[in-house]
Amino acid sequence: MWKTIRKNNKFILRVDSEYYLLNEDTYELIEAYSTGKEKELQEKYELSDRDLQTLYNTISKTLYNPPMYLPAFDEILSVQWRITSNCNLSCRHCYISQNTKEISMNVINRIIDQIIDEKIMSVTITGGEPLLVKDIDKIVRKLLLSGIHVKICTNGLLLPTFLNHFSNEDDIEFMISLDGTANCHDAIRGKGTFKKAVEGINFANMRGFPITINIVLNKINYLSIPELISYLSKLKIKKVQISEMWLMGNALQNQHELLLSKEEHNLYVKKIFEQKKELSGMVLSFSNKYAHENDFSVYKIAEDGTIANLGEDVWRCAAGQCKVSIDEFGDIYCCNLLKSTKLGSLLTEDFNQLLNSENRYRIVSRIVDLNKNNRICTVMRRGIEESEKIIQR
Repeated sequence: MWKTIRKNNKFILRVDSEYYLLNEDTYELIEAYSTGKEKELQEKYELSDRDLQTLYNTISKTLYNPPMYLPAFDEILSVQWRITSNCNLSCRHCYISQNTKEISMNVINRIIDQIIDEKIMSVTITGGEPLLVKDIDKIVRKLLLSGIHVKICTNGLLLPTFLNHFSNEDDIEFMISLDGTANCHDAIRGKGTFKKAVEGINFANMRGFPITINIVLNKINYLSIPELISYLSKLKIKKVQISEMWLMGNALQNQHELLLSKEEHNLYVKKIFEQKKELSGMVLSFSNKYAHENDFSVYKIAEDGTIANLGEDVWRCAAGQCKVSIDEFGDIYCCNLLKSTKLGSLLTEDFNQLLNSENRYRIVSRIVDLNKNNRICTVMRRGIEESEKIIQR
């Protein structure tokens, strides 16, 4: 889905999860097609139907073949909002420490109003479990009515009830956690949770909502992942992402029983490569972090079964550059994993002033230096404590 905005005299386009800086003519063309005013544009520039359509098709083809990572803008376009840390599960690999304290709807509306005023294009709502939040449907609807794309990260258990408030015409997508086949998933997340999660996935899929399945790789599930991917393929799931663990919270406490050895990681990657021919129609993203020294090579299996190795691309962390994070208390960070990147509080301070502060540019400069020419972020590469120390220097 396309979304265009003018922000600080820049013309910006979002296509799904990718962002582009446009010149004014391209922006005008896309705006015309998006609003049904292409005839007006055609008359303005005296273009034939064929010329206008050719131009539009050329631009569309380029935009639907985007780079893998969000480009580094000097504009905040995306917000990750951990709206609660409360959850209905206690997963063994979770990196969030639960806090049952909830902020009021008045505070939530204040945050949303500032997000809207700042012309944010996309909000990812996370938790905890965000669907537990009272009036979450009203919160999401308010964002959608302001033209903001909403992505919700959920364990899927409450999806059927939530989705009764929406249709696939709404600009909303889901990242749903599924951590292995039934036995593995239940061992990580609790008995009976696999069945409930799959019910939520099937409900959202049948209703036509975009879905990405997220699998957190660990010692319990790594051998079951090929079987799980085959199962998801039969469910007609198109996008699957396999993530590494963040060593925080429960994951840090349980790392000795969950963290894969190099040999185990290589075995899992080998099985993924062997399985690629079965994955017609699915885009699978996963890492092969031991492929090269100090490198976090990323592979994508495309719909035709071919593997693209993106490991030689220069990766740029977008934290603080074009996205920021808000926690359940209304505090805003360049990076949601590093407390030292805090910019302030949206409850007492102005969003725009925080984004334009010298502190933000100092922190972003540190993050850029830390992540330069590396495929893995500073937190995963150096750990929380060392990364915090470097940011604070």
